[in-house]
Amino acid sequence: MNAKKNYTKGIRRELVRLLSMSGVMTYRSLNAMPWNRQMAGRMIRKMEKEGVLEVYKNPSRILFANHTWQGTGEEYEQALTKEEIRYYRENVSYYMKNLKEDRKKWYQNSERLLRESEINALLYAAGTKILTDEKPCGDERIPEDMEVYYTSREIRRYWEDKATRAGLKSMMSDYMEGGAMHTRGHGLLISPGGNYAVYHTGRTLMKWEPMGEMTFAVNMARFLNRRTGDVQAEQIEDAIMLADVPVVYARMAVCEKKYQKRTGLEAVSQVYRRLYVLTTSSEGRRMACMMQKKGWQTRLREAFLAHEEMRESQFCTTPCDGYDREKDVYTLLFCIPDLIKLKDFATRAALEQKPEQYRVICFTHQLPIVANIVGADTCRVLSIQYETYEERTAEES
Repeated sequence: MNAKKNYTKGIRRELVRLLSMSGVMTYRSLNAMPWNRQMAGRMIRKMEKEGVLEVYKNPSRILFANHTWQGTGEEYEQALTKEEIRYYRENVSYYMKNLKEDRKKWYQNSERLLRESEINALLYAAGTKILTDEKPCGDERIPEDMEVYYTSREIRRYWEDKATRAGLKSMMSDYMEGGAMHTRGHGLLISPGGNYAVYHTGRTLMKWEPMGEMTFAVNMARFLNRRTGDVQAEQIEDAIMLADVPVVYARMAVCEKKYQKRTGLEAVSQVYRRLYVLTTSSEGRRMACMMQKKGWQTRLREAFLAHEEMRESQFCTTPCDGYDREKDVYTLLFCIPDLIKLKDFATRAALEQKPEQYRVICFTHQLPIVANIVGADTCRVLSIQYETYEERTAEES
């Protein structure tokens, strides 16, 4: 019987690669993977028995058993390049000791590491370049057609290295000013479909500090300008937020009195023009994949709206994606998951109290968000399965 484990392909390889980038995985991340969920769970238990992984509870998390990797020639290192091994040792392993503590010693920084790992897993599954040897480093130019994600830690180190090479006494360049140190942002997603600041709010509402997040958005834009060369954005205007459950977004939009003002969309809209909301699930992964493709918004509008409706919407004061002048119907396409625009549309519909004139089109998995923001007596809601949309567009192409 061949007892040698194959780390060059399959789930073993994917688990090791993800852990080398994040240091930790949650079982929730497995829901976003294109793998078979039960098969992945069995492989994790098998690797735990082999002494490669350790599994902890409360909260459930998966880590390398030997988180320092002091030795060389470990069997699982076959899944990684030398650059990925070096990245783990220099940038990730230091934080892993905190993740092995019990719940009594748990603290906020460790929670942030878990959320970072879920972002990495979802984007990795969506085809984004997240591993260190897959994406341009240093001052190497980022190609226009590349889908790549840089964590806030990587961007901070980029500016620190530049400051060091320039002979500055401070390890932090003037591009990374104080406010960015306290951001809730996790990184920057660069793609042909758009450039997005990335957040993860988990199951709870995020307390928003507009000044700190504004600094974060500006610093991300400076990094983007430097690395792409032909972009001159003053700040990033689009953000993607992940949540474990969709009801969190409804609470953000409704922002009832029992919730603090800093957790609502009013605070978010001071920093970003558009907030795209996804869940840490297979649907979130598919949406993230779609949103990185050039022209994704145009394709969605053309799939659901007539050309005349799209043209007329440009002259409307109501925030919408389509307007049927003949029938006097405004349409918001929440398949483009902009929570700020949905909230503005719902507010206008509630003022008019004419449900026959307002409608929202969304994917079925988005219904829990829409239904808790848009009143049934103020607006019609139409939904379609994401798989049905994919099949229809595949047939048309």
